[in-house]
Amino acid sequence: MIPQWVSLLVGAGGLVAGVVALVMIPAQRRKLAAESEQSKADAASVLSSASVALLAPMKAQLDEVNAKLAQANARVSELETGLQLAQTEVSDLRGQVEHLTKDLQAKQAEIDGMRGEH
Repeated sequence: MIPQWVSLLVGAGGLVAGVVALVMIPAQRRKLAAESEQSKADAASVLSSASVALLAPMKAQLDEVNAKLAQANARVSELETGLQLAQTEVSDLRGQVEHLTKDLQAKQAEIDGMRGEH
C-alpha cells in the first residue's frame, strides 16, 4: 500500500504542475502568435520576391509592346496623312476630268454643228 504522504506529494506535484501549466499558457500563446506572425511575414516575403521575379520579364515584354505600339501609331498617322493627300488629289482629278469632259462634249457639239449634224 502507498503511504498517504506519497499520495499527497504526488497530488501536490500534480497541482503545482497544473498551476505552472496555467501560468505558462499566456506565454506559450504569445510565443505561438509571434511565431505565426513571423511565418506569415516570411511567407509574404517569399511571395513578394517570387512575384517580382515573375513580373520582371512581363514588364520587359510590356515595354517592348508599348514601343512597337508607338511605332505603329506613328506609321498609322503617316498613312492617314498620305490617304488624305491621295483623296484630295483624286477629288481634284475628278473635277478636272469632269471639266475636260464638258469641254470635249462642247467641242464635239461644235464639230457636229460644223458638219451639219444635229
